[in-house]
Amino acid sequence: DTTIGEVKTKLAEMFHEEIEIEKDSAVIGNDVTLMDIGAIPLGTIELGLKCCAGVDLTKLYRPTPMPTVDVIMVRIFEGKKQIKEYVVEIEKSDHVKPWLGGYRNKMTRTEYHHAETQTVYVKKNQVQCNNQSAQTPVFPLKHTQSNTMITRRTQTRSRYIPDIGDVFKKVSDKSYVTYDEWLNKYNIVDHVIKIQTWYRHIKMKKRQKNILEHLYEYTELQVHTKEELRKKLDRVDSADNNLIKKKPSSRHDFDVLYMIIGKWWTNEMQRIRDIPDETIRKNEHVKLLQKEIYYLSKLDRCRAECREKAEQKQLLCLLNKAAKPKKMITSNNKEVSISTIETQKATVLKNIYVKIIRRDVNTEERIEILNEFTDILLKCEGIEFIENILALVRKEIDQMYVGVPKKNLEMTRNRIELLFSKFLNFPEYNKNSKAIRMSGRLRRGATPEERYFTCSRCNRTLPASEYPAAAQKSVHRICNSCEWVENVGSKRIDLKPYKQMLNTIQKRELDKNSTSSLCFGMQPSGMYYLVN
Repeated sequence: DTTIGEVKTKLAEMFHEEIEIEKDSAVIGNDVTLMDIGAIPLGTIELGLKCCAGVDLTKLYRPTPMPTVDVIMVRIFEGKKQIKEYVVEIEKSDHVKPWLGGYRNKMTRTEYHHAETQTVYVKKNQVQCNNQSAQTPVFPLKHTQSNTMITRRTQTRSRYIPDIGDVFKKVSDKSYVTYDEWLNKYNIVDHVIKIQTWYRHIKMKKRQKNILEHLYEYTELQVHTKEELRKKLDRVDSADNNLIKKKPSSRHDFDVLYMIIGKWWTNEMQRIRDIPDETIRKNEHVKLLQKEIYYLSKLDRCRAECREKAEQKQLLCLLNKAAKPKKMITSNNKEVSISTIETQKATVLKNIYVKIIRRDVNTEERIEILNEFTDILLKCEGIEFIENILALVRKEIDQMYVGVPKKNLEMTRNRIELLFSKFLNFPEYNKNSKAIRMSGRLRRGATPEERYFTCSRCNRTLPASEYPAAAQKSVHRICNSCEWVENVGSKRIDLKPYKQMLNTIQKRELDKNSTSSLCFGMQPSGMYYLVN
């Protein structure tokens, strides 16, 4: 029932101008209601506004700020596990601060408000001052008497008659002396120059003394730090050698140990040669041979354990990559991971392999792991040595039921792990592992048979990167590990100078921009055979 006149009255408070309302370029009267125009409850209608004075209404219109309310749920942790939820209403107020002072930039028309006028003044906790009002001290008048503890005056007690207690000061008349005359009379400038010279001389002496002291301290500190650095390096070297002797982990550590055994063997041989008696010499040769066999066998056993751990770590890394879900980018630029049948199979194989290589389990847990392992192998058919793995698993279970100690079960467990690691490389049951092994190993276009070779000594199938460059063209291929054992462990050849020689030759070839030289395909062992 709202009329157009009421709408005009409401809008007049906003524009402060006389306006007219139009629809389809026709002015609507004040008695017409909104229902007559076509408005419906909770609906919208489009009308036009026109100012009678010809003023642009869009410049005068300023929308009234409306407060908005937002409702959110807040969770508050009370204690470790107690959570309470509260409904919080956040209201954005339409309050505008009044103008309480400031200034305006004439160029940019930007208004700057004073902070103290826009906010409530905070009173500072200041210490209260003890204000004392006292009379301004003035000289007493002549007729006013003042009582003091001690008589201090220069006037006589009486007006005309002098007294014994009067204080007199002899004053002699002198001529007025100017400032320049005073300077020339007492030679003030010369005295000032002398004082300045003496002060600067003392200051320079102190500065020279400080510089010399700093130099002495620096030289002593430098000598001391050099000595400490040398001692620290000696300690580090000795600690590294002791660590290498106790826990060798890399090829460099075993190189050091083999070189130590070689030097010890050379010194012992020199000592035995100096013995004159032939029988004693033979006995010493036998003892030396027994010690050498003991040391080399122990070192080789330790090296085999390190190699086994490295192979297990490499195989676990390969299984983790194979079990990783496939990732793809959708049209919305979002990453989606998909678990395929191959990744699920690789996940199952990885989990059972982690359980198989564990050594910190008791007999009951080991039997459960082997039974689970048997169930997985029974699903696979068509591989020759699966029956061998199952036979070894049954053998280990029977031995554990009988009560065979763990020390005697190590051979069977190692055999099971070796056969299972070969099983994991079959593409029929683990396609992703074969694809990961083949990627980026050799040149493009090479067949799978060319990518892998079998060592004629250790009978391991390894990629081409594990063989010397010359071994790939020969029929009897020997991997880098077996060749290293032959050179270092058996023949005791120190390949370090030949490695340095090969690096020097490669650097010279790079300086000449000759990247197709044969030296880039050589190994230190090949350099040894070439020189000798």
